[in-house]
Amino acid sequence: MIARPARFLLIVALVALVHAAVPVGAQLEPGRMLVIKAAAVTLPAGGSAEAIMTITLLPDYEILASPPPTQWATGASLAVVSSGDVVAKTAVFPAPQMVRDEDGGKEIPVWTSTIEVRVPLEAAAKAAPGDKSLSGRLRYQAHFKGEYYRVATRDFEIPVKVVKAKKGSGTAGAPATRP
Repeated sequence: MIARPARFLLIVALVALVHAAVPVGAQLEPGRMLVIKAAAVTLPAGGSAEAIMTITLLPDYEILASPPPTQWATGASLAVVSSGDVVAKTAVFPAPQMVRDEDGGKEIPVWTSTIEVRVPLEAAAKAAPGDKSLSGRLRYQAHFKGEYYRVATRDFEIPVKVVKAKKGSGTAGAPATRP
């Protein structure tokens, strides 16, 4: 029978050995391979602006674009919930890259590295000035060296500041700022 401290060290060594045998890509959960950040947006009542969502992926990871390569895959989507006086429109993704799948099959549309997704926002003419927050969700399927991960989601918040419209400026379509 092995002494208690030696048994513990043996178990730790076995766990480390098994962990080391797992491919690098399989060590990460889908939610840990990307970071999503929303820039703060300032817009006048009755005006519009674009929220910029920056999605940064770890090296060698990709997220699938639409249309997905197979009927079993899912292309990325980003939805923002409107909040009373501030309305969020459909998110606009940049054009994807076309890469050949690891097995030499067909090309698949993906995004890699860092991408910016734009979300048009509009404030009602009678929007009350002040700080607001819009919630959103990124839904995506990651791809790493030929391996498709399960579909995952990542929630985020967009900080929005509505400011009073300038008198006589015709704020509709007025430029908005972001810090």
